Amino acid sequence: TMLQGFERANSQSIDPAMAYVQWGVEQADGGDIEGSMEKFRQAVSLSPSRPEGYTNWGVALAKLGQIDEAIDKFREAVERAPHHATNYMLL
Repeated sequence: TMLQGFERANSQSIDPAMAYVQWGVEQADGGDIEGSMEKFRQAVSLSPSRPEGYTNWGVALAKLGQIDEAIDKFREAVERAPHHATNYMLL
């Protein structure tokens, strides 16, 4: 289950924020885009300086057709990691 994926990531000494990102990605892959966004919000809350939560949150928003909101999240990711080309490509 997705909860098991989170527990597995957490048990592997992954940064808790990254565990939430992984959990959110698994939820999104399983079709629960709305649920995944809550995990990305949690990741951002735990580690606001990391870009991954913002990037994945933006992808989820884009999948829901919320393009302006997605662009905002991608911009936040770029601010946190200006050297990551992926964030620019998503804009």
